[in-house]
Amino acid sequence: GAAGGSIAVRLGSMRCLHALGEWRRLCQLASEAWLDPALDASGGELRAEAARLAAGGAWNLQQWGSMARYVAAMRPDTVETAFFKAVMATHDARLSEARAHIIAAQQLLQSELTALVGESYHRAYRATVQVQQLAELEEILLHKADPEAMPLPLLLSVWRGRLLQAERSADVWQEILSVRALVAPPARDPQTWLKFSNLCRKSGRGALGHKILSEILGEDWDAHWERMPRQAAHASVTQPTSPDHSPSTTASFLAGGAALLRSTGEMTSSAAAAAAAA
Repeated sequence: GAAGGSIAVRLGSMRCLHALGEWRRLCQLASEAWLDPALDASGGELRAEAARLAAGGAWNLQQWGSMARYVAAMRPDTVETAFFKAVMATHDARLSEARAHIIAAQQLLQSELTALVGESYHRAYRATVQVQQLAELEEILLHKADPEAMPLPLLLSVWRGRLLQAERSADVWQEILSVRALVAPPARDPQTWLKFSNLCRKSGRGALGHKILSEILGEDWDAHWERMPRQAAHASVTQPTSPDHSPSTTASFLAGGAALLRSTGEMTSSAAAAAAAA
């Protein structure tokens, strides 16, 4: 009916805003749509989908209360639900709970990735990105449990090298950097985030690129820009993010994802030991 059509249009708009990284507009639209009873049609699938999109927007705006409300309305048996719960627990330094959610997500993802390999490149690559997100959440847990054993500068060095193997895509970088922002927001790792901002600009995500620059340079860009060494500022913004994505690089990234997934048990045990000792 008309209500169903209206909610379908709203969900379509939310998907577009999510893809563009227009987090504020996404959350505003989600808030307006949330009270629409049409979301409860189709056995609650529409509300679960709206919740998934809105949770991603709330996370990127660091609206943790809203994120928790939306995550509670997502389907309970999905990788993304367990992942979002792990993100919230990590942010709150509830390390044991975060670890349990990471393990749940990894178990769900392992069977999904096995089924996808050889079937769909795009979906398999997306699952591999999720493997990396979960592995880096574990690394963040290790850092939070014992910053001296897992110092942030070491993590940043490892992460920068790993990012070079990822597809040069704003979508992929957004997924990966959203996790890293838990301990390394734009102002903490401007080298990486300026490259991402440039990638956003080139891919039509101007609002997201603008938001990143605001977080790095502050609202008064001109004053900050004048204080930066001109050569360094220019290099930071214009340096290519990585060589053109090639099949060999793709294979390397996918293989790296498989290795990360295989190491789940070892990393989880290490995280548990570190958390217990903390």
